[in-house]
Amino acid sequence: MIFEPLPESTTREYKAAFCWNRRSQQADGNLRKGTLKSVAAFLNTEGGELWIGVADDLAIIGLADELEALTQGQDLDQFQNLIEETLYRNLFPLPLRHVEVGFVPHEGHLLCRVLVRPMPGVTYVKEGGTHTVYVRTGNRTLTLHDLARDEFIASRMGGRWTLGSGG
Repeated sequence: MIFEPLPESTTREYKAAFCWNRRSQQADGNLRKGTLKSVAAFLNTEGGELWIGVADDLAIIGLADELEALTQGQDLDQFQNLIEETLYRNLFPLPLRHVEVGFVPHEGHLLCRVLVRPMPGVTYVKEGGTHTVYVRTGNRTLTLHDLARDEFIASRMGGRWTLGSGG
């Protein structure tokens, strides 16, 4: 696999980091949540690629700082496990065989590629005591609420129920 610096789209998203905030020099749960939202949105729509170590403006950041901070060195296996464990603990149903985490060298940097194949049904992100639905449209990840969420779920379930039908 070769990294091609294409614009973000329905099937491509960039994150500068998985969970290491370079400015504050500490782990940041909001960054991790961004990865969860993007992966869930890809699972719920056409699938796609999430590239970690690339900024939205396509600047190559790489994983060196994050690997050093989170794994005390260049332990790619530990970093991959951290990403996969985060996905498996926070996505429902489990995206087994629908998500592949790998690493790609590019211009002297190492990038992480999360390849996501769409899943049937609806994938939720567990957030506190709730389960949230995300979808991908254009270069954005949207949170579905209320009727939009209900209509999306109905469409993914093959229209087995409709709004207002009572079940």
